[in-house]
Amino acid sequence: MKMLVAAVALMLFVQDPPPPAPKEPPFKPLCEVVKHLDRGIETFFAGKPLGECFKPWESGEAGEIRVSALREELKKKGVTGARAFATELDLEFVSEGKAVYLVKALVHVTATETVLLGLKGRKNETPATGLPLGKCPKESAPFGEAAATLLSLLKANKADELPFADGDKVSKLAPDKFQEPVVHALTKSRGDAAKVCSTLAELKYDEVRVQLDEQYFTALGADGAMKDGFINTKLTLKETGEVQVRVTKYETH
Repeated sequence: MKMLVAAVALMLFVQDPPPPAPKEPPFKPLCEVVKHLDRGIETFFAGKPLGECFKPWESGEAGEIRVSALREELKKKGVTGARAFATELDLEFVSEGKAVYLVKALVHVTATETVLLGLKGRKNETPATGLPLGKCPKESAPFGEAAATLLSLLKANKADELPFADGDKVSKLAPDKFQEPVVHALTKSRGDAAKVCSTLAELKYDEVRVQLDEQYFTALGADGAMKDGFINTKLTLKETGEVQVRVTKYETH
């Protein structure tokens, strides 16, 4: 019996250690946002007014004429649904009240994953329109949290550790004609990342603001297969913390 107990103890000792817990997505708050986006675009295809589709977000449209025209275009092209593909997140760097630098990050988001698809930085003289980082109330809160994480990653000045996507994997979630451009843009962003990080390391600024821009949806047909384009929407953070949405176009090239 002692030998049996010893043998069992030895087996337990030499067992492989348990696998490490999966890492949380770097921009985790956006995982809940993407669920809201997918529900909203589904409601859009059900024919509801845009003001009802993404509640509590508000419509940025003056009326439904342009929205109805887009719905008709999508119907003619056999587009009956869509799924969220990527969200554009902007960091506006401000010094003494003037915008001095802009970082634009394109983030691929699913309910369980967030990865960078694109990253670029440039000098900026356009007045900042976003919300101050750390002061993002209401619906803007998850975007503010994601932006704070992005800023922290960039300020670490370790470009090779940024959470870029696997191009071959993510590009397959884009329409066929966009798959090669997605990989090309990702490769370019990887190459530009070190310059963006080093620029921020030397940049003089006293405030960072967060703003949104394009939201891309992959268009789907009745059979669930991808169609030939993206449905583009424009997201905007308002001063009061609300999110405004406009459906802009069906992009096929």
